[in-house]
Amino acid sequence: MKHLRLLALVMAILMVAAVAFSCTGSDNSKSTTTPGSSNNAGTTAPQSSSSSEDENNEEPELPGIPEGMISYDFPITDPFNLTEVGTIYWEYYGEYYGAIDDQKKDATDRIGPVDFEGGQTHYDNKAPVTWTDGTNTPVMEELRTGKNATGSINLTFTDLSGCSTIKFFVGAFQATMVIHLYDEEDNEIGYMSLFSCESDAQIAIVTIDLSKFEGTKLGVGFTPDGNNVSLTAITIS
Repeated sequence: MKHLRLLALVMAILMVAAVAFSCTGSDNSKSTTTPGSSNNAGTTAPQSSSSSEDENNEEPELPGIPEGMISYDFPITDPFNLTEVGTIYWEYYGEYYGAIDDQKKDATDRIGPVDFEGGQTHYDNKAPVTWTDGTNTPVMEELRTGKNATGSINLTFTDLSGCSTIKFFVGAFQATMVIHLYDEEDNEIGYMSLFSCESDAQIAIVTIDLSKFEGTKLGVGFTPDGNNVSLTAITIS
């Protein structure tokens, strides 16, 4: 009888030990993935941000040239009288008997230096310029010389107070003339394509109506979409 009780006691102890072992054994469901591997959720590659970066790198939209501010006559062949048109100021660009550039006599210079990229003198303007109040050449009856550029032609009007109109005697050769305008802080206002010359060079008169511009300083650039463009004279009235 004692042996049966002892055997029952031993069996009871073994059953308790088995239950305890099953509750404290190792957990085989725990992940053993090495940190940093592709299976680790903490190392998932970040989503691409290229779309937001592209938006941030986009060029800001230009304000645009006011409607009616720029107009042009093309092609022209009649003489362009700088004295009659440039009642406030005018400048001529080219070469005539060694005198490079001329301007209205006894008038305030309102135009900064003109940059002709790849500039050279040409002698075949389809329309001549004339004047009777020049500084270097007092009277010019007819002149067909101008200056062209394979790159941009850039200039700044330093003081347009009291002025209403700017006219450019310009041309193009196997190119489309494109004009750019810049405000007083040198920020581009906008640009537009003007006339095109597919073969022979032609001349135009481009007009800027200053009543549509608020400011006294204005930057202007001419660029060729093609071969070259030219600038012979500017008048301000």
